[in-house]
Amino acid sequence: MPVLNIAMFGSDELAKEIAKPTDQRDVHTYVHKENGPEGARILSLIRPAKYPERLRPFLNALSAARVGIIEVTAIDATLGEALVAFASSKIFRGIAIIKSLDGSWIDEDQVKMLFKQAGLEKWVFATEDGIELRTQLYEEREIPEMEEQLIDY
Repeated sequence: MPVLNIAMFGSDELAKEIAKPTDQRDVHTYVHKENGPEGARILSLIRPAKYPERLRPFLNALSAARVGIIEVTAIDATLGEALVAFASSKIFRGIAIIKSLDGSWIDEDQVKMLFKQAGLEKWVFATEDGIELRTQLYEEREIPEMEEQLIDY
């Protein structure tokens, strides 16, 4: 059964919208399993617990992933580091969610420009609806170039 590993730079709340938490160590993992037209299909989210304070969990998540999720809560150095890290890890497909905190405003056009400048122009922007995000991730799984990168257990 093929598993799509997804590196996630975002909140625990968003991860729980997409999948069930399974392990809480240096990297938190969340799994969603469902039966599709060709059998079981699995999404495995890998979220570093203490990034940006600790880099190693983030690098571990990136090394295992084929797709990414970035929850943009601010335009700052941490976002820039995450974009460069995803691009350097050749994770050119993913989903970005813009979520302003505390009533602050985030310019979506500026965020899209940053993604494009980092080489992540194939990433799509979505809302934080867990069901919609799962559907989009399963669609990413079906892209021919992704098929060969899935881990089969």
